[in-house]
Amino acid sequence: MGNYSFFQIWKILKLGTPTSVEASRSVYWAIIDNLWQKQVNKVSFPQASAIHFDFPAREGMPPVSLHWYDGGIRPPLPAELQEDGRQMPEEGLLFVGDQGKILCDFSGGNPRLIPQKKMQAFTPPPPSLPRPLDELDQWIHSCKGGRPSDASFETVYPFAETVCLGLVALRADKKLYWDSANMQFTNSPEANKLLRREYRKGWEL
Repeated sequence: MGNYSFFQIWKILKLGTPTSVEASRSVYWAIIDNLWQKQVNKVSFPQASAIHFDFPAREGMPPVSLHWYDGGIRPPLPAELQEDGRQMPEEGLLFVGDQGKILCDFSGGNPRLIPQKKMQAFTPPPPSLPRPLDELDQWIHSCKGGRPSDASFETVYPFAETVCLGLVALRADKKLYWDSANMQFTNSPEANKLLRREYRKGWEL
């Protein structure tokens, strides 16, 4: 479900692919040989994780750091929400800029400046971007050769690449530096092995 939130940020900021990614994850402990020992689940995703991406400058915009939290982990409470006497919501997006912060609901809905007094003093600009279509209308327009879908293969392949890098980072236990042009990490042969698989004979692609 997180892709629905992540995609909005990726699209609005024209992020492309990151230059580095780093992750931390929850673990569990078990008694083995009469000792408590940390166990890392390499079969399924962790119950909670935090993933940090660094994106380069692009199209006249500065570099961006993106921080993803799940499983109940949330970023530190911003001073602007403390001022309003509120807590971080269970899910949502937080844009942190040089001149202020914008808090949104899941997938980017209901954007508002924080603290509340900033939102009350804000005058929204007139709409300047094409209004979004629902999924069915996007599909019909694309089939007829009109406006391409927001989720066309050409549009989202770098987004899918970015998400998969985060999944690899969950197993790498180190910061990874990514070379998108050559589709490989520059500092971890072990992590590169997780990018592809050896197919059984007769099932090759």
